[in-house]
Amino acid sequence: MPPRSWSLALALTACAAPREPPAVAPVAAPVVAAPIVVPVVPVVVPDEAVAICAEADAATRIRVRVEHAILACEEGRLDRCQAEARHVVANCGAEPVLLRRLVFGDPAPGGRAMIVEPAEPRIEPRRSWAWTRKVFHESADILHVEVVELDGAAIVVAELPVHVSNPAREAAMAACVACGGVWGIQGLRYHDGCNCRARDAGQPCHDGGACEGACKFDRWEVSQPAEPARCKGKVCSGPASAIGRPVGRCSDRVAIRSCHTLLREGVAAEPDQALPWGITRICVD
Repeated sequence: MPPRSWSLALALTACAAPREPPAVAPVAAPVVAAPIVVPVVPVVVPDEAVAICAEADAATRIRVRVEHAILACEEGRLDRCQAEARHVVANCGAEPVLLRRLVFGDPAPGGRAMIVEPAEPRIEPRRSWAWTRKVFHESADILHVEVVELDGAAIVVAELPVHVSNPAREAAMAACVACGGVWGIQGLRYHDGCNCRARDAGQPCHDGGACEGACKFDRWEVSQPAEPARCKGKVCSGPASAIGRPVGRCSDRVAIRSCHTLLREGVAAEPDQALPWGITRICVD
């Protein structure tokens, strides 16, 4: 082969030789973290009967817990009070029982009663049945609980007093007695309240703002008497009104009801004028 052809053959052989693939950096496999397992321990809430039965002697099979309710009132509103009263019946015995009903009775002769019958009457041993109700007024009842065996035999349960108290109302009524007031419905708002006796009741007053209650018109205080009509020939002048001011007396109570004639506020600072003046008629419900 001529030298030129040999060079060409070497060149062709070099071009046809396979090339080495480029080096690739190794890729690290993802590391999966082991899951953290937090053991969940169930919270066991003991039945209320456990604590209630612990307070009873061994012979007491049915025990009733009564929580006396204390009403809380809105600021200045003794007619808007409420609380929650809770009653629990616990089976402290070893056998299931049936709770027939709860009877809340007024101890007064001829008083009314409220009856509560549970939807699920069966109470297992060391278990309880509870009922919570909303209360809005003071009361004093006797609670009678009717419980029977599964065969219907009655189980004796002691009667318990149930009270709903209202400290705010009791304090207001005590203050009403102290001020010589009258407690009851005040006006058309039908709100219980106190109407204290005014400390200046019956005293003379000369201005609508002078009394603890109201200054009620009593009489006219005349500083210049009225002049009769004067005639000269056929011409007559009308009579001149008397000059003076209104005088009142302070009301017996701080709050007044019905219709009254009162002195206006500020009349004491004004000079005497032709009568009548300085009074107004108002009606308060």
